[in-house]
Amino acid sequence: MDPNQTQQQLAQLTAALAFLMDKERTQHEVREGHFKAPMPGKFNGSRDAIAVENWIGDVDQYFKFTKMPVDKEFDFAILLLEGNAKVWWRRYAMIKKDDAPASWEELQEAIRDYFVPAGAYVQARSRLYYLRQTGSVQSYIEEFQEIRMVVGNVSEPEALDKFVRGLRLPVEEHVRIHNPQTVDRAMELALNYEDARSGVRVPKQTWKQTTYRGPQPMDLDYAETQHHGNRRGDKSKKKKKKVSKKPVECYACGEDHFVKECPLVKGVAESLKGKARSV
Repeated sequence: MDPNQTQQQLAQLTAALAFLMDKERTQHEVREGHFKAPMPGKFNGSRDAIAVENWIGDVDQYFKFTKMPVDKEFDFAILLLEGNAKVWWRRYAMIKKDDAPASWEELQEAIRDYFVPAGAYVQARSRLYYLRQTGSVQSYIEEFQEIRMVVGNVSEPEALDKFVRGLRLPVEEHVRIHNPQTVDRAMELALNYEDARSGVRVPKQTWKQTTYRGPQPMDLDYAETQHHGNRRGDKSKKKKKKVSKKPVECYACGEDHFVKECPLVKGVAESLKGKARSV
């Protein structure tokens, strides 16, 4: 056997063995609960409310996951400061001396006071109030969550109201029909509506393969097509093949009528139109 080929095979076997050992060690650590949490990133002193809140949230999560002793949190957080943040802390501690922060909670407040621009939280609350969906539901959710994180003290009912009001009218109607009680549920409903409209993530139980390519039950003109029939069709073909009519089911409330005749949808639509007139 060629010595070069033998050496190459040994190298491949060594790599495969190392991979398997690493995989087994990882699985063992997961089973035993010994896997390591990723280290939070460092804070470089960015004067941006979202950057500040993201960094504080990451550090909080790390402390919670690793069960960091409270008396060690402050010293650990100081090690995560770099650049302008590190320079600021050294000057701040020198000036404040005994009054300088000595706990992680106090350090958070000092960082917010200095690095978050004045009025950022007021501006964020105003942005949350006037936020409207202009693109996809997913992009609207991401922007909503970022702003809510900066504001901080938004109650669940208030956040739910603001989120639903900011959706585009068809999506808002769909969400209100289902009367969600949490922001997470409202987000799920909004995403499901958008996915259904774009043909993405169609539930398997509602997708049935068929050779029929005519109007579907969710089309608003379906009722007229079924009622009047195709007057131009060939009568002889009708005799040979009859298309069985499936029971009508409203996709909004589940009752036996079409969505355009749904009293629940009409009620919500009228309510929203009335709201729009009063603005």
